[in-house]
Amino acid sequence: MNAGAHTWKGRAAEYLQIPAGLVEAAVAYYGEYRDEIDRDIELNEAEYERGRAAAAAGEQALRS
Repeated sequence: MNAGAHTWKGRAAEYLQIPAGLVEAAVAYYGEYRDEIDRDIELNEAEYERGRAAAAAGEQALRS
């Protein structure tokens, strides 16, 4: 285990098998652009739900 692995960033880096610096960069980026990232996540989730609903409707139509 490396010296930084006792921190949550170190554990995340170890789990993801990436350098701790990338975890730190990602956390810093999120901190800087939190609102934009959260908005994009919400938009992606909404698009997923629309696609899932369309697929379910298509399956239902094929069964009818």
